[in-house]
Amino acid sequence: MIGNGSKQYISAMERGDKNVTIDVLCRIATAFGVDVRDLIEF
Repeated sequence: MIGNGSKQYISAMERGDKNVTIDVLCRIATAFGVDVRDLIEF
């Protein structure tokens, strides 16, 4: 659902090795049914 969805890409995002674009962040939020704000640590 988010595109670029290889396990390696997602793992790199989780570790902070890859920067997540706002587009990908929006797609992740949509896939999980949450608001983008729920995914961002302020």
